[in-house]
Amino acid sequence: MAKPSSKKVSAHHLLNWLELMNSLRMYYQTSPGVALNRCPTNIFLNAIRKAFQSTGEIEDGTIELEDLIVIIASCIDHVSTTYTPRYMADM
Repeated sequence: MAKPSSKKVSAHHLLNWLELMNSLRMYYQTSPGVALNRCPTNIFLNAIRKAFQSTGEIEDGTIELEDLIVIIASCIDHVSTTYTPRYMADM
C-alpha cells in the first residue's frame, strides 16, 4: 500500500482541526454562560461527521466516538512529529 503524501495528510489534518475549532467557537458563542474548559462530546462528533459528509470516504456516515478519538490523536501526533519546537532543534 502506498504511503499518502505528507501534503495530503497535512491538508486532511488541517481540515479536521478547522472543523473542530470552528464548532467549538460556535458552541461558546451560542452558549455564553458555559465553562470555557468544557464542551459536550457531541459538538466535536458532529463536526467530524460534517467534515466527512458527502466525501465518498469510507468514514462518510459512519463516524462514532471511537473514530473521533482516533482522529484527534492522529492530529496531535501529526503536529508533534511534523513541527519540532525550536528549543529541541539544537539537541
